[in-house]
Amino acid sequence: MRMRIEVVILVLLGACSGVIADAPGADGREPSERAPVDPSAPLVCDPTSEAPLPAGIWRLQRAALTNTLRELLGLDEVSLELAPDPVGVTFAGEVDVLRMRDDEVNAIARDAAALADRAMREGTLLRRFPCLSAPDETCRSVFVADFGRLAFRRPLTRDEQARYEALFSLAQEELGEGPQAVVEAMIQSPSLLYRSELGAAERTGIVRMTGHELAAWLSYTFTDAPPDEALAALADRDALDASTLREQVSRLAADPRWRAKKARFLRELLDVSHVATVEKDPTRFPEHAALRASFERELEALLERAFAGAEGGGADLGLLFDTREAFVDAALAEHYGVAAPPGGEGWVTLPEVRRGLLRRAAFLAVHSGVAISSPITRGYVIRTRILCDVIPDPPPGANTSLPDPEPGMSERDRIDAATGSGSCVSCHARMNDLGFAFDEFDAVGRHRDVDDLGVPLDLSGMLADTQDVDGPFDDPDALFDRLRGSRQVAECMSLQAFRFLAGRGATSGDRCTTLDMLSAAGGPDALDFDALLGAYVHTDNFAMREVTR
Repeated sequence: MRMRIEVVILVLLGACSGVIADAPGADGREPSERAPVDPSAPLVCDPTSEAPLPAGIWRLQRAALTNTLRELLGLDEVSLELAPDPVGVTFAGEVDVLRMRDDEVNAIARDAAALADRAMREGTLLRRFPCLSAPDETCRSVFVADFGRLAFRRPLTRDEQARYEALFSLAQEELGEGPQAVVEAMIQSPSLLYRSELGAAERTGIVRMTGHELAAWLSYTFTDAPPDEALAALADRDALDASTLREQVSRLAADPRWRAKKARFLRELLDVSHVATVEKDPTRFPEHAALRASFERELEALLERAFAGAEGGGADLGLLFDTREAFVDAALAEHYGVAAPPGGEGWVTLPEVRRGLLRRAAFLAVHSGVAISSPITRGYVIRTRILCDVIPDPPPGANTSLPDPEPGMSERDRIDAATGSGSCVSCHARMNDLGFAFDEFDAVGRHRDVDDLGVPLDLSGMLADTQDVDGPFDDPDALFDRLRGSRQVAECMSLQAFRFLAGRGATSGDRCTTLDMLSAAGGPDALDFDALLGAYVHTDNFAMREVTR
């Protein structure tokens, strides 16, 4: 029988969750007033209101936890019972929604026990700590200290060292399982499951992340994994000064895992991560089930190429609005109406009608209905994720069904009849026309000349209630030209990059930071996603945290 009671006691002694209310440096100062950024107004930097992110502790995202346990235990693969990270306003794993539920606490306990047994059984712990085959007092002390430093991403405190050594001794004497008990307990500890950003006092109400906190933040931000030995050693020596920090940022920015994470930013921004599992009516689109994998491969290849800086790529706004390059196989080439490349798959240039990632099958199929296209859905995504506008949910009891079609009525007429008056019009006037511009593509992203009712398409519309690009457009190309030149779009991309990296939306205290990021990324006229995502670590506040109560 495993020593569950001792393990649970150790976990409870250190258990905590959410935001720390009384962090080091707290002096009774009220936190800065933070109102959400208003996307309807241009961003303006007000240095008097600028404030860092709040100090606290934040749960590791699922991918980060999986990578942490795999590297910690030396295992090739780690599978956890945890559910996928919940999606916040835009991205998965935003701190506002990432909490440890009761069922997940139990799942972690089961995973911890299984992983501890497996690491000992497969010999990965013994390879790192050979003395565990016959542990004496010195071995116990070294194992607890060294394994604890790796697990918690910092040296253990004196109290922690004593408690885990006591657990080791008791479990070893009673069951011969001292190493397993320590591993199991440490995996369940908040010091492993959460990242600390409590810092050390810098000035009134403001703390600076410690070297170990900063090392963890950098590593998880760039690689979704714990600090490697080089970064951990710098943290141990408290040597992450400005110059060394720049060197480490450059080193981590060259890691392939950072390229993969930047690609994830755009997948989640456009809400297309699940393209390979989207279902369609098999009677209307029997080809879709076989095409989904091709849609996903094209998307991944395009993002990989863009962030690798390869010829023909480019991680800028042209990726959304202009690029005609596509990676296709024979089936996707037929879907797009182009000749298949030699060898069956490869890069091709698509016709003008496919300019931009927003007119590719991955985006169009995800943001459609099961049997028909969905202009409202497509318009909503453009409005909320590309322009950062806020569209409220329909009021309770709202009738969301469309009227039965009459002879000669188009799908656009049906939607306008249902949403063009009453309480619906204020929201739908901002998104319907954006969606109609994409209606030349059906529910699986196939090009067409008539809508789902067989009526010729009207792709024109009005862009309304924006900061700087209001006006009519005749076709999707004209709409894309407006969006590409919009400062609101550029500022939205900076706000979205901030949300992705910080794990929450920007507030009035973050406007200078988001504008600094935008400037570093080339500004509205030459915005570069690669530079935008990397710019946050060079802003004034990225290493600072504000004490909140």
